[in-house]
Amino acid sequence: MKLKITTSIAILISCICLAQNGINYKAVIKDGNGNIVANTLIAVQFTITEGTPEGTIVYQEDHSPNTDANGLITINIGEGNPSLNLFSDIDWGGNSHFLNVQINTGFGLTDMGTTEFKTVPYALSAPSTSKWESTSNGIYRLEDNVGIGTVPDNSRKLFVSNNDEQYSLFTENSYAGNNSKYGMYNLLSSEGTGTKYGLYNSQISSSTTTSTYGVYNIMTTAGASASMFGIYSFVSNAGTGSHYAIYGYASGPGNYGVYGYNSSSSQGWAGYFNGRGQVTDRLMVGSDHKGRQGVNLNQRELFVRNADTTVIRAKYSGIGSGGEMEFYMNTGFKTLEIQASETINTGSQIQMYKADGSLGISLDADFLGLGRVITQEIEVTGADLAEFFKVNTASMSNAIRPGVLLSIDEDNPGDVVMTSEAYDTKIAGIISGANGVRPGLLMGGDIERQEDALPAATGEFPIALAGKAYVYANTENGPIKIGDMLTSSSSPGYAMKVNDYEKARGAIIGKAMTALDSGDGFVLVLISLN
Repeated sequence: MKLKITTSIAILISCICLAQNGINYKAVIKDGNGNIVANTLIAVQFTITEGTPEGTIVYQEDHSPNTDANGLITINIGEGNPSLNLFSDIDWGGNSHFLNVQINTGFGLTDMGTTEFKTVPYALSAPSTSKWESTSNGIYRLEDNVGIGTVPDNSRKLFVSNNDEQYSLFTENSYAGNNSKYGMYNLLSSEGTGTKYGLYNSQISSSTTTSTYGVYNIMTTAGASASMFGIYSFVSNAGTGSHYAIYGYASGPGNYGVYGYNSSSSQGWAGYFNGRGQVTDRLMVGSDHKGRQGVNLNQRELFVRNADTTVIRAKYSGIGSGGEMEFYMNTGFKTLEIQASETINTGSQIQMYKADGSLGISLDADFLGLGRVITQEIEVTGADLAEFFKVNTASMSNAIRPGVLLSIDEDNPGDVVMTSEAYDTKIAGIISGANGVRPGLLMGGDIERQEDALPAATGEFPIALAGKAYVYANTENGPIKIGDMLTSSSSPGYAMKVNDYEKARGAIIGKAMTALDSGDGFVLVLISLN
């Protein structure tokens, strides 16, 4: 008669007992008519899955037991002939686990269904432990709470207190299997509305003189080829709130939310971030091992943003071009660009843009070897156009000062001297800067020299050639009225009004814009050499 195994088989999962190296399994075997299958050799296959009944198979084994006179079989899960993986490698604490049973009484394997393990067989990992006494040897139990070294209170399931030993809690894991390995594993549920801590550490060290560590990890990496982490934290992207893999908070001066230290002067990192990093307040960067200060970006870009708008962008422009900085308005338009080198063989460049994004001013430090400014309009605050000339003082060195009238030096081409005769046709200009009126545009200078030091060092002065400038004048030809033409007088460096226009041909410095009734003094002149 063909035997048929029915679902009425008693699989006593709820009464599973822990054997020395496995899980004790008992069942009564009956045929399809409910008759006991006694004293018969059968085959039993156990399959353990992880996560769901149809999940990953983590272990499988086969047994060949004989039923007794009552049809009962008693076998240990974990002591059969394994066909997949090792029973000792099962990570019972990682996920839910399910047991599938198939039985063969001679007509092929029959699936008896899959049942979840309702309790983790934790005792498999501690087969040699002795009994934990309720209260003895410094171990205390208060209802469901346990204290070591102290009596627990109602808020702590496990309370360890230590005043005599180096370690309050020491764990060691020597597992050598293929699954994940944990020195300490913490699983925190999301239920409840209060703050949740996977690991919470509180220190009181107001008077300590030695280093104190909330979490201290020593990791020896010698010979390791795989990645190793002193502290590893993972946050998934699920949820709408703020999630932090590592959260550091500091209150008060001299405190650090997260502190990283690297003792090597040439390699390694005190902190390493692979991906985006965000600083909401300040980023302070000190000196590296070579004394260099600042932020070191290896061919990367640095952004300063206001909400979603980039305000400042610093970037590496490529080999030979160096660095570049860009400044943006809140509208997104770039308004300022500073380049360390426009191209590989040229100098710096500054570009200033209008609010609509079009170019307004271009400052090129190396255009065909020369500095160049390009813009639609230049406005200066000075009053005259001046150029540096060497003033040969001769015996009148003490009289050379802003406001004196100058003429061409006949003995030294290209130089000038103080005027010394009336109606001097060699008249050239006025030393600029008298009476507080400064040049608006200054030519003939040297970018390597300080203009203020030129008169004393080289005898060069800025000579007003056009525009407005104050000149020393006298009333040798009578009072000067506004609008009078001015020429040189017989007094060295002084101007006077023109009375003889025939004689004044080629000797006019300009037109008076202020009057001088008598004596001598400053007269503002609109320079127009004629």
